Amino acid sequence: MYLPRMFAEDDRARSRALCDENPFATVVAVGGGDEPAGGPEIAHVPCLVDEACARVRLHVARANALARLASERRRMTAVFHGPHCYVTPRWYGEPARQVPTWNYAVVHASGPARVMEAGELRALVGELSARFEAGAAAPWRPEATEPGFVDRLLAGIAGIVIDVDRLEGKFKLSQNRSPEDRARVRAGLAGRGGPGDPDVLALMTAQAERDRGEPAG
Repeated sequence: MYLPRMFAEDDRARSRALCDENPFATVVAVGGGDEPAGGPEIAHVPCLVDEACARVRLHVARANALARLASERRRMTAVFHGPHCYVTPRWYGEPARQVPTWNYAVVHASGPARVMEAGELRALVGELSARFEAGAAAPWRPEATEPGFVDRLLAGIAGIVIDVDRLEGKFKLSQNRSPEDRARVRAGLAGRGGPGDPDVLALMTAQAERDRGEPAG
């Protein structure tokens, strides 16, 4: 990932929060069976990230080429897509000397992958359902299914663990602009209220609070 220093997010807690809030990730590996040699294999799946961002866990169909690549300990990258939005030059102090851009946050978690043991996979299925059923009056649980049903489904999927050895957070939040322009962008987002605007505004406000000398308002 192209990552200018000013956009690099080194706070692992902040990166982990983005992964937790946006768990439906794009998982990429190289060397898929149906792709040309060296081409990418891509899946879109819900993922769980541990507290230290040291592991990403997911499952795919056993027929998915990612299952084979994990059995070969190939490297994989889980891309967690955070909030994003369009930024118009109209919000800058000198709009005639600027061009449109996009603000966004994303995290790439990369490392060698492996296939889970049966017990790990069963635990993952339970954790995934517990995570996404949280808050339901009568949450669905694997144990609530008829005998043998989950076992049959587990036979058709493969659990994958990515042991993360490279974590990259890119939070592009107008850090290349002046404090005054950043304040104008925040005001513009607050007034526009389009899809993604509130979440990008929250990230920009938090960024402003961390930047010495820049007002958050």
